[in-house]
Amino acid sequence: MVLLLIGFMVLVCTAFWLWRHHLQKISVRFLPNAHGAEEVVLLLCMDPHSGGLERCVLAQHHEFIKAGVCSILVTPHNAFILPVALRAQLPVVTYHPTLVSSDAWVWCPGLRAALDFLIKQYGQRLLVVHSNSPRETFVARDALRGLDVPLVFSRHSVGYIRPSLRSTPDALIAVSPAIAEELEAANKRDGIKQQVAVLPPFFDTDRIESFEPTQDRATFFKQTFGVTLKTCPLLVKVAHLYADLAHKNHPLVLEAMHELIYRRNIPVQIALAGAGPSEALLRRLVREKGLDGYVHFLGATEQTPAVFHYADVALLAGRKEAFGMALAEGGLMKKPTIIADTAGAAGWLIEDGVTGYLFRADEASSLADRIAFILQHPTEATACGARLRDRVLNDFGPATTARRMMVFYRQLHDSVKTIA
Repeated sequence: MVLLLIGFMVLVCTAFWLWRHHLQKISVRFLPNAHGAEEVVLLLCMDPHSGGLERCVLAQHHEFIKAGVCSILVTPHNAFILPVALRAQLPVVTYHPTLVSSDAWVWCPGLRAALDFLIKQYGQRLLVVHSNSPRETFVARDALRGLDVPLVFSRHSVGYIRPSLRSTPDALIAVSPAIAEELEAANKRDGIKQQVAVLPPFFDTDRIESFEPTQDRATFFKQTFGVTLKTCPLLVKVAHLYADLAHKNHPLVLEAMHELIYRRNIPVQIALAGAGPSEALLRRLVREKGLDGYVHFLGATEQTPAVFHYADVALLAGRKEAFGMALAEGGLMKKPTIIADTAGAAGWLIEDGVTGYLFRADEASSLADRIAFILQHPTEATACGARLRDRVLNDFGPATTARRMMVFYRQLHDSVKTIA
């Protein structure tokens, strides 16, 4: 009996050791020479999905590399952005995504192993570790304990975040002034003295500006997505289909389209670029509102430059849109753009009647009004789209944001080093 018990314990311990070893396995691709960089930036992206946050991190990584910054992306091996990074031969360290968390306690042996490896490789040449997810922020804080390397957390969405997260990094980055105000108010209320910087999200300009159409609109959509377009104007919305329908507010768009088509006799169609758990529900809503043939589900796609090019109007309907990278991407294509008046880019990137159009949040009739106005005033709408492109290039371009980000990193690094 004793021997059986000992054997069982040995078996359990061996299984645990093998399991733990598997979870701590990392993969290194295109890593720069450990002795060739004076400043190293680690960009963390734990989320495996294909939303704006992930594309923002990938665009930031790519822009840093273009600018000569030694940037390394740290992401799980099942991340949507990983194949894109590998095709571009960008430096990447991947890890097993398994994690267990409870409030500020997070166990993710894969990420911890990746960070320990990189800290050992680069040491004090690490300029900053930049996290984009609450859970990876806590793991990174533990890994950096005792080192004078600053940790930055970017807030890509609106809404309350608990004090333990706001006080963990050395500084917070908000992707819009509205988010910064929200963070600063919460910190003041909780007595947290934390620097909050406002920097717009990164987006990929290369694939947009290098796009050249080779087909007409109908042929492109038919051959690429199997979609048969109608002859009416085409709207486009690039957004993940989140389970929380209020996040991107797709139902509001369907309601506005129903009003335009059936009450105002203004036929419009829309291409929805994005995938997610709410697709089945949205398809049902399309049928219920009689919009079959007017709503085209494209799924997650890398063809967004073409989709924007062929569209007549770009829009985002979320009332609490943090910023909306699609606004900048569509702006580079000079598209007349509509967003809610409560979105993060409202009054910042999108000025009503100047660089775009605002509608009253959560009001389908207001959104329908804006769509109708653009279609009925094409000359004014085209001029508005041109001004949006100029605004994006002059104030929100990734090269400009990268320079500002590096200045912020260096100032933060010097302050943390002085304190240490």
